[in-house]
Amino acid sequence: MSSNNLGKQFEKRFKEACEKENIFYHRIADAPTSFSGGFTQFTNKSLADAFIFYNKNLFVVEFKSTKYKSISIEKSKEEKKMIHLHQINNLINAQRYENVNGCFIFNFREQDGNDIINEKTYLMGIDDFSKFIEENDKSSINEKDIINYNGIEIECVKKRKWFTYKVENTLKEYLKKGCLRDGESDI
Repeated sequence: MSSNNLGKQFEKRFKEACEKENIFYHRIADAPTSFSGGFTQFTNKSLADAFIFYNKNLFVVEFKSTKYKSISIEKSKEEKKMIHLHQINNLINAQRYENVNGCFIFNFREQDGNDIINEKTYLMGIDDFSKFIEENDKSSINEKDIINYNGIEIECVKKRKWFTYKVENTLKEYLKKGCLRDGESDI
């Protein structure tokens, strides 16, 4: 299974975890673009990967999954990195609305071939991510950076081959930490 497929598999398992915990999850379809050669390629210019609705809050989510120790960040449109500049801007713009939270869900996996041995998964709000970019001249973000900038580890449990996630606990913690910009949560 390719790394790209493992990333899509992660998104699928995250969706299943949300549904199991009765949390609304909607995957946003990748927008197709056609070429004159007659084939269609999918572009990565969608608003985000998914919407998650929990406790009167909409989470606009961008997933990033990797087998590496860090995730690269674009600083200009000319660069091609794992986190694209338009994804950062989309998450920032989504937060213009009350009770809308832009965030990344980062998944770091240890692999032995195609088998996933261990995973660490984190939720990081776009405000904290933006602060990381402003305060650092780094071209990537790693687990230590995510933790240092208020990322919340999502509890993962391995079930035979794949991991499942405790999503509700993470969303509650995010809202309790005061990561909301406007108003109080009803937790």
